Amino acid sequence: MKRKREGIPPPPPPDATPSRRSRVRDITVDPSTPSKANGTPRKAVSFLNEPSATELGRSPRTPRQKQIDANDDGTADPPIVRNANRSARRKSVRNMIQRSIREDLMDEEDGFEEEDNLAQRIFDDEDAGSSESESDDEKSAGAGTSTPAKKPRGRQKKKKEKSPPPVVAIEGPTAYFEQNRARARPSSTTTTLPPLSPKTYFRLLEQHDDKHAADIEHLNSLHQANFDQWVFELSQGFNILLYGYGSKRKLLMEFIKKEAALGNHVVVVNGYVGGLTIRDIVNMVVNAVLGMNHGVRFGVNVNEMMDSVLQILDEYQEKDEDKSVTLLIHSIDASALRTSQAQALLAQLSSHPAIRLIASSDNILSSLLWDSSTLTLFNFIFHDATTFVPYDLEISAADESEGIVDVITGGTAGRSGRSGAKGVKYVLASLTGNAKNLYRILIATQLTAMEDDGAGKDKMGTEAYGIAYRTLYQKGLEEFVCSSDLVFKTLLKEFYDHQMVTSRKDLQGSEVLWAPFRKEELESILEDIMLG
Repeated sequence: MKRKREGIPPPPPPDATPSRRSRVRDITVDPSTPSKANGTPRKAVSFLNEPSATELGRSPRTPRQKQIDANDDGTADPPIVRNANRSARRKSVRNMIQRSIREDLMDEEDGFEEEDNLAQRIFDDEDAGSSESESDDEKSAGAGTSTPAKKPRGRQKKKKEKSPPPVVAIEGPTAYFEQNRARARPSSTTTTLPPLSPKTYFRLLEQHDDKHAADIEHLNSLHQANFDQWVFELSQGFNILLYGYGSKRKLLMEFIKKEAALGNHVVVVNGYVGGLTIRDIVNMVVNAVLGMNHGVRFGVNVNEMMDSVLQILDEYQEKDEDKSVTLLIHSIDASALRTSQAQALLAQLSSHPAIRLIASSDNILSSLLWDSSTLTLFNFIFHDATTFVPYDLEISAADESEGIVDVITGGTAGRSGRSGAKGVKYVLASLTGNAKNLYRILIATQLTAMEDDGAGKDKMGTEAYGIAYRTLYQKGLEEFVCSSDLVFKTLLKEFYDHQMVTSRKDLQGSEVLWAPFRKEELESILEDIMLG
């Protein structure tokens, strides 16, 4: 019920502890200066001596109670939790106000991200407040564990993905030279090893104990089981090409015996023999049809010669349509038969109904020899005839100065093989005298360095035996090979184009030139230049 109005409010109990707000010293204010309006001085007023409610003419106030947030069960939250909730609410309200201000500047996607970030920050603040209100025992128990770091506030920047470098499209003749340009080989591979000569190959082969001889023989028997299939394919007008690793000579000789048993004429051509020409093959075919003493003479023109051979085959088939000539060519992709003219004439010969061609290829790049028209004339059926048999007879016909890899691949392994010394000789024959003399100076200087180092005949030319660019230029000036740096670079360009020279910069930054051939090949090239 309301308290009755009294003149003076009741004094506080004597034992009550005054609040902090009331702990103020009793300070009186000096009398103020009289107002000019009425000239009557005011009375001294103290902060503690407030006028009573009756003096002010209003009813006394009810003491204000402190508002305390309570849960449903009547218990109040700890101060830490209340402060955390208030902080979260203040942040949410502040962010909502800021968002409403810049709402017209934000797109829909950014608005969604801001709402998600706001909700995440509220949850993080509540988790932080609840973690602080845990007991001391729980804090001591979890002292050994590390507190996870909070996520950074605000919108996180998206990482920009690095775009791939633009692809430069090279067209026309430039693309061809770019794809076929010489690239530096690493010195840590087996490409720097000297090539294996045929003499060394056979010596090592005799010492080698083949542990898979029985397996190789079993594989050969599996190929022989396909002989009837091959005979049928030849009878239907197709030609056969065997490919795969290993020598196929023994397998083909077993098959040709079966062909001879059928009464057909057989012609065997060893394509791996050096110096073989298409004229030799044509003569062997004509001898098989007309006999050794046929007396037929062919003209110099190969096209006229091929027309004469095809006419002879037509007459031969008119006598007996069942008769045919089985032409067996070992290594049809050998270097002697690798020219486009030789392959075109062989395709024209094999397209005749009286010719049944069966051949073998040893080079993995043999399919690049034929275009679509040539393959149409050959009419090949390809069979995988991997034998793993060593190339004994194929290598025995090679020159001692040639490497084993170049004998098998026909020189496609690099300029330093079969096509090395021979190819350089052909190139030098078409160059000017100044170019020959400049190359003579280069290889003579390189051979001198190799002799001083005690290098053997199979030692490969490397950067260690090269000559500096400026040194070679000065020697060319002294021997009147070149008159200016422009002429010198023009001569070197011929060597670069034919892979006769390799260059690299040393540790000092100066360019070093050398010929990438073996010592024995360099001596042969130098001898030919001096004699020429």
